[in-house]
Amino acid sequence: MKNPIFIFLGIILSGSLTFGQGTVSVSGKIDNPAGKSVSVYYYPNLLVERPVSHKATLDEEGKFQISFPLEQATSASFSHGREQTAMFIHPGDQIVLSLNPEQFDETIKYKGEGPGVDASNFLAKFFLKFEDEGVADDSKVLIKEGLELEYAAWVNRVYNNQRNFLNEYAKSHKLSEDFLSFVSSRILYTRGTRLMQFPAYHAYLAQKDVSEVKLSKGYYEFLSEVRPMNAHAVNVPEYVSFVQNYISWSVDNLLKEEGVELDPEARFSREYKFVSTTLQDEPMLLIQASMLKDFLQSGNPMMVESIYAEFVAADKKGDYAKILQPIYDQAMLLAPGKPAPEFTLVDINGQQVSLSDFKGKVVYLDFWASWCGPCRAEMPASRRLFQANKGKDVVFLYISIDEDEAAWRKAVADEQLQGVLLYSQGGNSEVANMYGVKFIPNYFLINRDGTIANSNPSRPSAPGIQAEIDAALGVPFDQDR
Repeated sequence: MKNPIFIFLGIILSGSLTFGQGTVSVSGKIDNPAGKSVSVYYYPNLLVERPVSHKATLDEEGKFQISFPLEQATSASFSHGREQTAMFIHPGDQIVLSLNPEQFDETIKYKGEGPGVDASNFLAKFFLKFEDEGVADDSKVLIKEGLELEYAAWVNRVYNNQRNFLNEYAKSHKLSEDFLSFVSSRILYTRGTRLMQFPAYHAYLAQKDVSEVKLSKGYYEFLSEVRPMNAHAVNVPEYVSFVQNYISWSVDNLLKEEGVELDPEARFSREYKFVSTTLQDEPMLLIQASMLKDFLQSGNPMMVESIYAEFVAADKKGDYAKILQPIYDQAMLLAPGKPAPEFTLVDINGQQVSLSDFKGKVVYLDFWASWCGPCRAEMPASRRLFQANKGKDVVFLYISIDEDEAAWRKAVADEQLQGVLLYSQGGNSEVANMYGVKFIPNYFLINRDGTIANSNPSRPSAPGIQAEIDAALGVPFDQDR
Protein backbone atom coordinates (compact mmCIF):
# COMPACT_ATOMS: atom_id res chain seq x y z
CA MET A 1 0.00 0.00 0.00
CA LYS A 2 1.56 3.25 -1.09
CA ASN A 3 -0.29 5.31 1.50
CA PRO A 4 -1.36 3.58 4.73
CA ILE A 5 -3.30 6.67 5.72
CA PHE A 6 -6.31 5.95 3.54
CA ILE A 7 -8.93 8.37 2.28
CA PHE A 8 -11.40 9.00 5.08
CA LEU A 9 -15.20 9.39 5.27
CA GLY A 10 -18.13 9.73 7.62
CA ILE A 11 -20.62 10.60 10.22
CA ILE A 12 -19.53 11.42 13.75
CA LEU A 13 -20.51 8.67 16.14
CA SER A 14 -20.15 9.30 19.84
CA GLY A 15 -17.82 7.17 21.89
CA SER A 16 -14.62 7.55 23.81
CA LEU A 17 -11.52 5.44 23.38
CA THR A 18 -11.42 2.24 25.38
CA PHE A 19 -8.82 2.37 28.13
CA GLY A 20 -7.34 -0.44 30.15
CA GLN A 21 -3.97 -2.14 29.87
CA GLY A 22 -3.91 -5.23 27.66
CA THR A 23 -1.44 -7.20 25.58
CA VAL A 24 -1.78 -7.07 21.81
CA SER A 25 -0.49 -10.00 19.80
CA VAL A 26 0.10 -9.73 16.05
CA SER A 27 1.42 -12.94 14.49
CA GLY A 28 1.30 -14.57 11.10
CA LYS A 29 3.08 -15.84 8.04
CA ILE A 30 4.58 -13.97 5.09
CA ASP A 31 4.70 -15.88 1.81
CA ASN A 32 7.58 -14.87 -0.48
CA PRO A 33 8.97 -12.39 2.06
CA ALA A 34 10.41 -9.11 0.80
CA GLY A 35 12.72 -8.77 3.79
CA LYS A 36 13.69 -10.32 7.10
CA SER A 37 11.53 -8.30 9.48
CA VAL A 38 8.07 -6.91 10.14
CA SER A 39 6.86 -4.16 12.44
CA VAL A 40 3.72 -2.74 13.97
CA TYR A 41 3.83 0.95 14.88
CA TYR A 42 1.48 3.65 16.13
CA TYR A 43 1.54 7.23 17.37
CA PRO A 44 0.50 7.82 21.01
CA ASN A 45 -1.03 11.16 19.97
CA LEU A 46 -1.07 13.42 16.93
CA LEU A 47 1.69 15.71 18.16
CA VAL A 48 4.50 13.19 18.49
CA GLU A 49 6.90 12.82 15.56
CA ARG A 50 8.27 9.34 16.19
CA PRO A 51 5.95 6.35 16.49
CA VAL A 52 6.04 3.57 19.05
CA SER A 53 7.39 0.65 17.04
CA HIS A 54 7.47 -3.09 17.76
CA LYS A 55 9.50 -5.35 15.46
CA ALA A 56 10.05 -9.05 14.87
CA THR A 57 12.35 -11.14 12.68
CA LEU A 58 10.84 -13.74 10.36
CA ASP A 59 11.83 -17.34 10.95
CA GLU A 60 12.82 -19.72 8.14
CA GLU A 61 9.15 -20.37 7.28
CA GLY A 62 8.30 -16.67 7.17
CA LYS A 63 6.47 -16.75 10.49
CA PHE A 64 6.58 -14.03 13.15
CA GLN A 65 5.00 -12.94 16.42
CA ILE A 66 4.89 -9.49 18.02
CA SER A 67 3.43 -8.86 21.47
CA PHE A 68 3.27 -5.57 23.31
CA PRO A 69 1.20 -3.80 25.99
CA LEU A 70 -1.43 -1.29 24.87
CA GLU A 71 -3.49 1.08 27.01
CA GLN A 72 -6.08 2.27 24.50
CA ALA A 73 -7.52 1.46 21.11
CA THR A 74 -5.56 3.16 18.34
CA SER A 75 -4.90 3.27 14.64
CA ALA A 76 -1.66 1.52 13.69
CA SER A 77 0.35 0.37 10.68
CA PHE A 78 1.84 -2.99 9.74
CA SER A 79 5.05 -2.77 7.73
CA HIS A 80 7.07 -5.30 5.74
CA GLY A 81 9.71 -4.56 3.14
CA ARG A 82 8.71 -1.34 1.42
CA GLU A 83 4.99 -1.87 1.96
CA GLN A 84 2.71 -0.90 4.80
CA THR A 85 -0.98 -1.07 5.57
CA ALA A 86 -3.38 0.46 8.06
CA MET A 87 -4.67 -1.46 11.09
CA PHE A 88 -6.78 -0.58 14.12
CA ILE A 89 -5.87 -2.38 17.33
CA HIS A 90 -7.40 -2.70 20.81
CA PRO A 91 -6.01 -3.85 24.16
CA GLY A 92 -6.26 -7.64 24.20
CA ASP A 93 -6.45 -8.18 20.44
CA GLN A 94 -4.95 -11.49 19.24
CA ILE A 95 -4.53 -10.93 15.50
CA VAL A 96 -3.21 -13.49 13.01
CA LEU A 97 -2.14 -12.00 9.69
CA SER A 98 -1.29 -13.56 6.34
CA LEU A 99 -0.08 -11.95 3.10
CA ASN A 100 2.04 -12.29 0.00
CA PRO A 101 4.18 -9.15 -0.60
CA GLU A 102 3.96 -9.72 -4.36
CA GLN A 103 0.26 -8.80 -4.08
CA PHE A 104 0.38 -7.01 -0.76
CA ASP A 105 -3.01 -5.28 -0.63
CA GLU A 106 -4.90 -8.03 -2.45
CA THR A 107 -3.75 -10.87 -0.18
CA ILE A 108 -3.60 -9.35 3.30
CA LYS A 109 -6.10 -10.98 5.67
CA TYR A 110 -6.65 -10.88 9.41
CA LYS A 111 -8.01 -13.64 11.65
CA GLY A 112 -7.97 -14.25 15.36
CA GLU A 113 -9.79 -12.75 18.31
CA GLY A 114 -10.72 -9.22 19.30
CA PRO A 115 -12.38 -6.26 17.56
CA GLY A 116 -9.13 -5.38 15.80
CA VAL A 117 -9.65 -8.30 13.40
CA ASP A 118 -12.82 -6.92 11.78
CA ALA A 119 -11.54 -3.35 11.99
CA SER A 120 -8.27 -4.17 10.19
CA ASN A 121 -10.06 -6.27 7.55
CA PHE A 122 -12.34 -3.31 6.90
CA LEU A 123 -9.38 -1.02 6.30
CA ALA A 124 -7.83 -3.51 3.86
CA LYS A 125 -11.10 -3.86 1.92
CA PHE A 126 -11.71 -0.13 2.05
CA PHE A 127 -8.37 0.67 0.49
CA LEU A 128 -8.88 -1.81 -2.34
CA LYS A 129 -12.35 -0.46 -3.10
CA PHE A 130 -11.50 3.23 -2.93
CA GLU A 131 -7.83 3.29 -3.94
CA ASP A 132 -8.63 5.02 -7.23
CA GLU A 133 -11.65 7.01 -6.07
CA GLY A 134 -11.03 10.44 -4.67
CA VAL A 135 -7.71 10.86 -6.35
CA ALA A 136 -6.06 13.34 -8.31
CA ASP A 137 -6.86 13.75 -11.97
CA ASP A 138 -10.67 14.12 -11.88
CA SER A 139 -10.69 16.52 -8.97
CA LYS A 140 -7.63 18.43 -10.16
CA VAL A 141 -9.31 19.35 -13.44
CA LEU A 142 -12.41 20.57 -11.61
CA ILE A 143 -10.31 22.62 -9.18
CA LYS A 144 -8.14 24.19 -11.87
CA GLU A 145 -11.17 25.17 -13.96
CA GLY A 146 -12.89 26.64 -10.91
CA LEU A 147 -15.94 24.38 -11.34
CA GLU A 148 -17.05 24.79 -7.76
CA LEU A 149 -20.45 23.05 -7.97
CA GLU A 150 -19.05 20.08 -9.89
CA TYR A 151 -16.15 19.78 -7.47
CA ALA A 152 -18.46 19.89 -4.42
CA ALA A 153 -20.67 17.23 -6.04
CA TRP A 154 -17.60 15.04 -6.61
CA VAL A 155 -16.46 15.43 -2.98
CA ASN A 156 -19.93 14.61 -1.68
CA ARG A 157 -20.28 11.60 -3.99
CA VAL A 158 -17.01 10.13 -2.74
CA TYR A 159 -18.05 10.88 0.83
CA ASN A 160 -21.44 9.16 0.46
CA ASN A 161 -19.99 6.11 -1.29
CA GLN A 162 -17.45 5.61 1.45
CA ARG A 163 -19.95 6.20 4.24
CA ASN A 164 -22.36 3.68 2.70
CA PHE A 165 -19.56 1.14 2.43
CA LEU A 166 -18.84 1.55 6.13
CA ASN A 167 -22.50 1.25 7.07
CA GLU A 168 -22.96 -1.93 5.01
CA TYR A 169 -19.83 -3.50 6.45
CA ALA A 170 -20.97 -2.68 9.99
CA LYS A 171 -24.23 -4.62 9.45
CA SER A 172 -22.39 -7.94 9.11
CA HIS A 173 -19.31 -7.33 11.26
CA LYS A 174 -18.84 -6.39 14.89
CA LEU A 175 -17.00 -3.07 14.81
CA SER A 176 -16.08 -1.45 18.11
CA GLU A 177 -17.43 1.93 19.07
CA ASP A 178 -13.85 3.20 19.14
CA PHE A 179 -13.26 2.17 15.54
CA LEU A 180 -16.61 3.45 14.28
CA SER A 181 -15.93 6.84 15.83
CA PHE A 182 -12.41 6.93 14.42
CA VAL A 183 -13.13 5.87 10.85
CA SER A 184 -16.33 7.91 10.62
CA SER A 185 -14.48 11.02 11.74
CA ARG A 186 -11.75 10.48 9.18
CA ILE A 187 -14.39 10.23 6.47
CA LEU A 188 -16.23 13.34 7.57
CA TYR A 189 -13.21 15.58 8.08
CA THR A 190 -11.67 14.55 4.77
CA ARG A 191 -14.83 15.83 3.15
CA GLY A 192 -14.61 19.05 5.16
CA THR A 193 -10.93 19.62 4.39
CA ARG A 194 -11.41 19.05 0.67
CA LEU A 195 -14.22 21.58 0.54
CA MET A 196 -12.37 24.10 2.72
CA GLN A 197 -9.25 23.93 0.56
CA PHE A 198 -10.95 24.45 -2.81
CA PRO A 199 -10.43 28.27 -3.00
CA ALA A 200 -6.70 28.08 -2.17
CA TYR A 201 -6.08 25.11 -4.50
CA HIS A 202 -7.95 26.76 -7.35
CA ALA A 203 -5.99 29.99 -6.89
CA TYR A 204 -2.73 28.05 -6.91
CA LEU A 205 -3.53 25.96 -10.00
CA ALA A 206 -5.06 28.91 -11.87
CA GLN A 207 -2.13 31.14 -10.87
CA LYS A 208 -4.17 33.91 -9.31
CA ASP A 209 -4.69 35.44 -5.90
CA VAL A 210 -7.10 33.63 -3.59
CA SER A 211 -8.99 36.91 -3.08
CA GLU A 212 -10.09 36.65 -6.72
CA VAL A 213 -11.87 33.33 -6.11
CA LYS A 214 -15.63 33.87 -5.85
CA LEU A 215 -17.85 31.14 -4.42
CA SER A 216 -21.61 30.68 -4.54
CA LYS A 217 -23.63 31.96 -1.60
CA GLY A 218 -24.36 28.55 -0.12
CA TYR A 219 -20.93 26.99 -0.59
CA TYR A 220 -20.07 26.81 3.12
CA GLU A 221 -23.37 25.22 4.17
CA PHE A 222 -21.45 21.98 4.75
CA LEU A 223 -20.10 23.57 7.94
CA SER A 224 -23.47 22.86 9.57
CA GLU A 225 -22.53 19.15 9.35
CA VAL A 226 -18.74 19.30 9.66
CA ARG A 227 -18.12 21.05 12.95
CA PRO A 228 -14.76 22.10 14.42
CA MET A 229 -15.60 21.13 18.01
CA ASN A 230 -15.47 17.35 18.40
CA ALA A 231 -13.96 15.83 21.54
CA HIS A 232 -14.11 12.35 19.98
CA ALA A 233 -11.83 13.20 17.03
CA VAL A 234 -8.60 14.20 18.80
CA ASN A 235 -6.96 11.01 17.50
CA VAL A 236 -7.88 11.76 13.86
CA PRO A 237 -5.27 13.49 11.64
CA GLU A 238 -7.91 14.81 9.25
CA TYR A 239 -9.67 16.53 12.13
CA VAL A 240 -6.57 18.61 12.85
CA SER A 241 -6.20 19.48 9.17
CA PHE A 242 -9.83 20.54 8.90
CA VAL A 243 -9.79 22.66 12.06
CA GLN A 244 -6.60 24.45 11.04
CA ASN A 245 -8.17 25.30 7.67
CA TYR A 246 -11.35 26.41 9.41
CA ILE A 247 -9.45 28.67 11.83
CA SER A 248 -7.48 30.29 9.00
CA TRP A 249 -10.64 30.85 6.95
CA SER A 250 -12.51 32.34 9.93
CA VAL A 251 -9.70 34.77 10.74
CA ASP A 252 -9.44 35.73 7.06
CA ASN A 253 -13.10 36.72 7.14
CA LEU A 254 -12.66 38.73 10.34
CA LEU A 255 -9.66 40.62 8.96
CA LYS A 256 -11.53 41.40 5.72
CA GLU A 257 -14.39 42.87 7.75
CA GLU A 258 -11.91 44.95 9.75
CA GLY A 259 -9.89 45.94 6.68
CA VAL A 260 -6.69 44.85 8.42
CA GLU A 261 -3.55 43.08 7.20
CA LEU A 262 -1.23 41.40 9.71
CA ASP A 263 2.39 40.26 9.57
CA PRO A 264 2.99 36.52 10.14
CA GLU A 265 3.62 36.84 13.88
CA ALA A 266 0.53 38.96 14.51
CA ARG A 267 -1.51 36.66 12.30
CA PHE A 268 -0.38 33.64 14.31
CA SER A 269 -1.35 35.34 17.56
CA ARG A 270 -4.80 36.20 16.18
CA GLU A 271 -5.43 32.65 14.98
CA TYR A 272 -4.12 31.14 18.22
CA LYS A 273 -6.49 33.26 20.31
CA PHE A 274 -9.39 32.51 17.96
CA VAL A 275 -9.00 28.80 18.75
CA SER A 276 -10.11 29.41 22.33
CA THR A 277 -13.33 31.06 21.11
CA THR A 278 -14.16 28.04 18.94
CA LEU A 279 -12.88 25.00 20.84
CA GLN A 280 -12.51 23.88 24.43
CA ASP A 281 -10.85 21.19 26.53
CA GLU A 282 -8.79 18.56 24.66
CA PRO A 283 -9.54 19.78 21.10
CA MET A 284 -8.43 23.30 22.04
CA LEU A 285 -5.17 22.05 23.56
CA LEU A 286 -4.47 19.78 20.58
CA ILE A 287 -4.97 22.50 17.96
CA GLN A 288 -3.07 25.15 19.89
CA ALA A 289 -0.21 22.71 20.50
CA SER A 290 -0.15 21.84 16.78
CA MET A 291 -0.03 25.52 15.88
CA LEU A 292 2.78 26.19 18.34
CA LYS A 293 4.75 23.20 17.06
CA ASP A 294 4.45 24.39 13.44
CA PHE A 295 5.46 27.94 14.35
CA LEU A 296 8.40 26.88 16.51
CA GLN A 297 9.73 24.77 13.64
CA SER A 298 9.37 27.50 11.01
CA GLY A 299 9.22 30.92 12.68
CA ASN A 300 10.99 33.12 15.20
CA PRO A 301 10.38 31.43 18.59
CA MET A 302 10.96 34.67 20.46
CA MET A 303 7.72 35.98 18.95
CA VAL A 304 5.69 33.34 20.79
CA GLU A 305 7.52 33.09 24.11
CA SER A 306 4.59 34.46 26.11
CA ILE A 307 2.05 32.36 24.21
CA TYR A 308 4.15 29.26 24.80
CA ALA A 309 4.35 30.00 28.55
CA GLU A 310 0.55 30.46 28.68
CA PHE A 311 0.03 27.14 26.92
CA VAL A 312 2.32 25.23 29.28
CA ALA A 313 0.38 26.64 32.22
CA ALA A 314 -2.97 25.71 30.63
CA ASP A 315 -1.96 22.12 29.80
CA LYS A 316 -2.67 20.74 33.25
CA LYS A 317 -1.89 17.10 32.36
CA GLY A 318 1.24 18.19 30.53
CA ASP A 319 0.84 15.67 27.69
CA TYR A 320 1.36 18.24 24.94
CA ALA A 321 3.70 20.53 26.86
CA LYS A 322 6.04 17.57 27.36
CA ILE A 323 6.26 17.07 23.58
CA LEU A 324 6.63 20.78 22.84
CA GLN A 325 9.44 21.35 25.35
CA PRO A 326 12.34 19.92 23.28
CA ILE A 327 10.94 21.58 20.14
CA TYR A 328 10.85 24.91 21.95
CA ASP A 329 14.37 24.42 23.36
CA GLN A 330 15.70 23.57 19.89
CA ALA A 331 13.96 26.58 18.36
CA MET A 332 15.38 28.93 20.98
CA LEU A 333 18.89 27.69 20.20
CA LEU A 334 18.32 28.89 16.64
CA ALA A 335 16.55 32.15 17.48
CA PRO A 336 17.83 35.39 15.91
CA GLY A 337 20.97 36.58 17.72
CA LYS A 338 21.97 33.11 18.94
CA PRO A 339 25.27 31.63 17.68
CA ALA A 340 24.76 29.48 14.61
CA PRO A 341 25.85 25.90 15.44
CA GLU A 342 29.41 25.34 14.30
CA PHE A 343 30.17 22.42 11.98
CA THR A 344 32.89 21.03 9.74
CA LEU A 345 32.02 19.06 6.59
CA VAL A 346 33.77 17.92 3.44
CA ASP A 347 33.02 19.84 0.25
CA ILE A 348 32.61 18.47 -3.26
CA ASN A 349 36.38 18.69 -3.83
CA GLY A 350 37.21 16.73 -0.70
CA GLN A 351 38.30 19.76 1.34
CA GLN A 352 37.20 20.31 4.94
CA VAL A 353 35.04 23.40 5.39
CA SER A 354 33.83 24.94 8.66
CA LEU A 355 31.10 27.50 9.18
CA SER A 356 33.57 29.68 11.08
CA ASP A 357 35.65 29.97 7.89
CA PHE A 358 33.09 32.52 6.69
CA LYS A 359 33.09 34.87 9.67
CA GLY A 360 32.78 38.40 8.35
CA LYS A 361 30.40 37.32 5.60
CA VAL A 362 26.66 36.73 5.49
CA VAL A 363 25.85 33.04 4.94
CA TYR A 364 22.70 31.83 3.19
CA LEU A 365 22.48 28.20 4.28
CA ASP A 366 20.41 25.75 2.21
CA PHE A 367 19.64 22.17 3.37
CA TRP A 368 18.54 20.11 0.37
CA ALA A 369 18.72 16.69 -1.35
CA SER A 370 18.78 15.41 -4.91
CA TRP A 371 15.48 13.54 -4.46
CA CYS A 372 13.62 16.57 -3.08
CA GLY A 373 11.37 18.05 -5.79
CA PRO A 374 10.75 21.40 -4.05
CA CYS A 375 14.52 21.73 -3.42
CA ARG A 376 15.32 21.20 -7.08
CA ALA A 377 12.53 23.57 -8.13
CA GLU A 378 14.29 26.35 -6.19
CA MET A 379 17.67 25.84 -7.87
CA PRO A 380 17.14 28.09 -10.93
CA ALA A 381 16.20 30.95 -8.59
CA SER A 382 19.13 30.04 -6.37
CA ARG A 383 21.53 30.37 -9.31
CA ARG A 384 20.08 33.80 -10.13
CA LEU A 385 20.40 34.89 -6.49
CA PHE A 386 24.03 33.76 -6.47
CA GLN A 387 24.79 35.82 -9.58
CA ALA A 388 22.97 38.87 -8.19
CA ASN A 389 25.20 38.85 -5.10
CA LYS A 390 28.54 38.25 -6.77
CA GLY A 391 31.14 40.61 -5.34
CA LYS A 392 29.23 41.04 -2.08
CA ASP A 393 30.19 39.56 1.28
CA VAL A 394 27.64 36.75 0.88
CA VAL A 395 28.32 33.00 0.87
CA PHE A 396 25.79 30.55 -0.53
CA LEU A 397 26.34 27.34 1.37
CA TYR A 398 24.48 24.19 0.27
CA ILE A 399 24.34 21.15 2.57
CA SER A 400 23.03 17.98 0.95
CA ILE A 401 21.46 15.33 3.21
CA ASP A 402 21.40 12.70 0.46
CA GLU A 403 22.01 9.12 1.54
CA ASP A 404 23.69 8.48 -1.81
CA GLU A 405 26.78 10.63 -2.39
CA ALA A 406 26.82 9.82 -6.12
CA ALA A 407 23.25 11.12 -6.47
CA TRP A 408 24.30 14.35 -4.75
CA ARG A 409 27.26 14.85 -7.09
CA LYS A 410 25.10 14.20 -10.15
CA ALA A 411 22.46 16.68 -8.94
CA VAL A 412 25.12 19.35 -8.36
CA ALA A 413 26.31 18.90 -11.94
CA ASP A 414 22.78 18.79 -13.38
CA GLU A 415 21.76 21.95 -11.52
CA GLN A 416 25.07 23.71 -12.27
CA LEU A 417 25.24 24.79 -8.65
CA GLN A 418 27.79 27.36 -7.58
CA GLY A 419 28.80 28.30 -4.06
CA VAL A 420 30.06 26.12 -1.25
CA LEU A 421 28.80 22.56 -1.78
CA LEU A 422 28.88 20.31 1.30
CA TYR A 423 27.70 16.78 2.03
CA SER A 424 26.18 15.58 5.32
CA GLN A 425 24.87 12.07 4.76
CA GLY A 426 21.25 11.41 5.67
CA GLY A 427 18.35 13.36 7.11
CA ASN A 428 19.37 12.28 10.60
CA SER A 429 22.95 13.55 10.23
CA GLU A 430 24.62 15.43 13.06
CA VAL A 431 24.48 18.78 11.26
CA ALA A 432 20.82 18.33 10.25
CA ASN A 433 19.98 17.58 13.89
CA MET A 434 21.98 20.57 15.15
CA TYR A 435 19.86 22.82 12.95
CA GLY A 436 16.61 21.02 13.77
CA VAL A 437 15.95 20.14 10.12
CA LYS A 438 12.60 18.34 9.89
CA PHE A 439 11.84 19.11 6.26
CA ILE A 440 13.63 20.32 3.15
CA PRO A 441 14.33 22.68 1.60
CA ASN A 442 15.26 24.37 4.86
CA TYR A 443 17.05 27.73 4.89
CA PHE A 444 18.98 29.80 7.44
CA LEU A 445 20.44 33.28 7.15
CA ILE A 446 23.56 33.85 9.27
CA ASN A 447 25.04 37.23 10.17
CA ARG A 448 28.66 38.29 9.61
CA ASP A 449 29.42 37.63 13.29
CA GLY A 450 28.19 34.03 13.10
CA THR A 451 24.85 34.61 14.80
CA ILE A 452 21.46 33.63 13.40
CA ALA A 453 19.84 36.44 11.43
CA ASN A 454 16.75 34.42 10.50
CA SER A 455 15.99 30.73 11.07
CA ASN A 456 13.31 30.81 8.39
CA PRO A 457 14.31 33.29 5.67
CA SER A 458 12.55 33.51 2.33
CA ARG A 459 13.29 30.94 -0.35
CA PRO A 460 15.49 31.93 -3.30
CA SER A 461 12.40 32.34 -5.50
CA ALA A 462 10.63 34.70 -3.07
CA PRO A 463 10.73 38.40 -3.98
CA GLY A 464 11.79 39.47 -0.48
CA ILE A 465 14.94 37.40 -0.11
CA GLN A 466 17.33 40.01 -1.54
CA ALA A 467 16.09 42.61 0.95
CA GLU A 468 16.69 40.12 3.78
CA ILE A 469 20.25 39.50 2.61
CA ASP A 470 20.89 43.23 2.23
CA ALA A 471 19.57 43.84 5.75
CA ALA A 472 22.00 41.25 7.13
CA LEU A 473 24.83 42.84 5.18
CA GLY A 474 23.95 46.17 6.77
CA VAL A 475 24.35 44.94 10.35
CA PRO A 476 27.58 46.43 11.80
CA PHE A 477 30.36 43.90 12.29
CA ASP A 478 33.29 44.28 14.68
CA GLN A 479 36.12 42.33 13.02
CA ASP A 480 38.19 42.41 16.21
CA ARG A 481 35.61 40.41 18.20
